Amino acid sequence: MHYLGLILVFATAASAIDLRMYYDSVICEGNAFGCSNLNPGVCCTGNGAGGRSMGWSSIPQGWKLQYESSFETLCEDLRTFRVDTFDRTCWQARDTVWKSGGYSFYNAKRHAKALDGDTTSKDCQKADTFFHENGQQYDITSMNDDQVSELVALAKNGTAPVDFPEVFKALEKSE
Repeated sequence: MHYLGLILVFATAASAIDLRMYYDSVICEGNAFGCSNLNPGVCCTGNGAGGRSMGWSSIPQGWKLQYESSFETLCEDLRTFRVDTFDRTCWQARDTVWKSGGYSFYNAKRHAKALDGDTTSKDCQKADTFFHENGQQYDITSMNDDQVSELVALAKNGTAPVDFPEVFKALEKSE
């Protein structure tokens, strides 16, 4: 039985999901920042910045997940919803912005408890990736908040990644 548990742990680690906060889109398109390869039960925070929509992608087929979003920075007062198997899903913030989110495996008993008001915060991870609308990704873990804001401003102004300053080009992730 321990072997099954180990297999599930390794499968989860190999199949972690990307969470993206789309700051200018309510339909999960365009530029975003978030956490790549986010593990279940971990909160991804934009450290005060947020997105008008939040999307989860790279979802392995057959996974039954509960998605979690918060208007707070550290996944407090979570809004949860469940969607059956899709490769990606999107949730719109309407008149405000999502500032943090995550996911967990769906469990009917736990879900009932969450509906009764158990919306405690969880372990948090700062956003680690800027996702450019053309598909390029940038590692933002070593950047301070001003540098991240500059990168976002360049993308918002329509600057193509080829025209980004060298400091940002050096942080491009290889696929």
